[in-house]
Amino acid sequence: MSNDAEAALLERFRIHELIGRYVDALNHRDWERYKDCWIEDSHFAMTIANDDSPIQDTLATIKKPAGVRVVGRPAILKMVGTYNNYPWLFQIPSGIVVELNSPTTAQIRHTLQVFSQSLTLIGVCYDRAMKEGDGKWRLTHRDYRPSYWQHSEAPGQTCRNLPDPNYLKLP
Repeated sequence: MSNDAEAALLERFRIHELIGRYVDALNHRDWERYKDCWIEDSHFAMTIANDDSPIQDTLATIKKPAGVRVVGRPAILKMVGTYNNYPWLFQIPSGIVVELNSPTTAQIRHTLQVFSQSLTLIGVCYDRAMKEGDGKWRLTHRDYRPSYWQHSEAPGQTCRNLPDPNYLKLP
């Protein structure tokens, strides 16, 4: 393998790790670590393909799908801060595909399943990321496009509430 191919492989791995850092911080509601996954003027969208309702700047309801668009790290943090209202909520990414556009920009696609005690979403994220001066990859844009949305209470029993402030100390 050439040096260029090895360098590209390493960068794709680092971008894959960005998605891992993102969901780990979000699932644990570690907002400082989550904030570090975004550039300052980043964009977040949740696009609902078959909904003509006006796009909102907040997740106003989970009872029906609604399009959302926010700009800037503080606005994104405010939006996902509503996750604190749930005893548990998990995002589970899979099928992560990374395409390097340049040494400092990339596109990412992956399936994202979101589960909580009252909501199930399954969709695809279309992300853009950039490598900043400190060498870290961060998201610049995310467009989550759910294909499935269900609002109903989970039939199981909650056995662990989050956040867990000591999660980084667990084995």
